[in-house]
Amino acid sequence: MSEPIPDNGAVDVWTVPLELPPPTVSRLRGTLSEEEVERLRRSRSDAERRRFIVAHGALRRILGGYLGEPPEDLRWTRGPHGKPRLAGTDSHLRFNLSHAGELGLVAVTTRGEVGVDVDLPRSGMPVRSFAARYFPEAEADMVAGAGPSQARAAFLRLWTRKEAVVKAAGGRVVQGLRLPVATSGSGAASGAIVVRDPTGTIAGTWSVQDLPMPGEYAAAVAVEGRRAPMVTVRASFRAPLPET
Repeated sequence: MSEPIPDNGAVDVWTVPLELPPPTVSRLRGTLSEEEVERLRRSRSDAERRRFIVAHGALRRILGGYLGEPPEDLRWTRGPHGKPRLAGTDSHLRFNLSHAGELGLVAVTTRGEVGVDVDLPRSGMPVRSFAARYFPEAEADMVAGAGPSQARAAFLRLWTRKEAVVKAAGGRVVQGLRLPVATSGSGAASGAIVVRDPTGTIAGTWSVQDLPMPGEYAAAVAVEGRRAPMVTVRASFRAPLPET
């Protein structure tokens, strides 16, 4: 796979189906680092292990395609809360990975820091009381005023936006719970929201955009700056793995 690196503020978002044939999963496992293999051993189930392999192996394949590097040779450095960045390269490429259920997303850009989040409704989660306790008042009212299924969808939309910003900033999710993400800013015409933390807990200004997803999935991508991102959702990742 050889891909042109996104430029001029563009963001590529790759969708990654996590249920792939066993031979493909096996080959993707061979691209993982020792640290990733160690994390894999701590997985609680075969399904969790398989999805971890595909998500992290796909990330390596995608980045390797942009950089012209073997995926197994890529190395990360990590920020204070674990956000990875490419090590040993002068590339301005920034990336982020998220996965939930049977779907993964990989966001790639040269614009600056980027975060992506995908999630599914969680059975039995009291979204109204959670929002009332942790979200800004306007967002809690938005969730409280919706019907049961609409409340879950509204909560998830807000949650993925917050997570995307926190991940882009390299923070922890608890830091973003009160981040206001429901009001439109200067990027409203393109569907983007300009987000800034009034408390200063999350530094910087971020442009956040919802992503079209199948079924009950919700997803959002956040990038540094006020300008709305030019997001391209790429066709589903399919690992072009030759026989060895």
